[in-house]
Amino acid sequence: MSRRVHGSWAVLGLLLACGSQTADGPVETLSRFLETMDRSNLYESARKEAYAMLDDTAQEALAERARRAALVSGREFSAWDMLAPGRFRLRLAPAERGGMRATVTGDHAVVQVVSKDGKDKVSVPMMRQGGIWRVQLAVPPVRREPRTTMLRAGPGALEGRELPPAGAVRDGQSGLPSMTKPPAHKP
Repeated sequence: MSRRVHGSWAVLGLLLACGSQTADGPVETLSRFLETMDRSNLYESARKEAYAMLDDTAQEALAERARRAALVSGREFSAWDMLAPGRFRLRLAPAERGGMRATVTGDHAVVQVVSKDGKDKVSVPMMRQGGIWRVQLAVPPVRREPRTTMLRAGPGALEGRELPPAGAVRDGQSGLPSMTKPPAHKP
């Protein structure tokens, strides 16, 4: 009987250990994400791990950026390649005790991160997808229309400047576009 009890505890322990990653709450997931991004400077595989901790929206946005980067560069990129190694940091160092606290509402949570001195706070949105908490990383949308630039010759050559909008005229002195209409010519 004693063997059965010990065997049951061993199986239960294995199940808990294997399922611990999915049982993490929002605070644990955010902590793990930050630690993983810290390691990404040394280990390339860490970016792939961090990518897996992002919500679907962030993953789709990074995949779109990877597709666009491949078009421009002519080489393939994975979506996690769009995460800059070692560059993701909170703008403050969390306090050792109670530095991160989550407010959970259904499948959404906000992790409040408080600085060591208690003066600064950062809110990090989280979402539970498929039973797992994920970081909602805000990835700015990619511009859909191409940016038109012109290059200027002379000192500071190859300095990109945006072209003026259609219909804009030069003001004659500064060389900057003016949105006023040119004076009508009298014959």
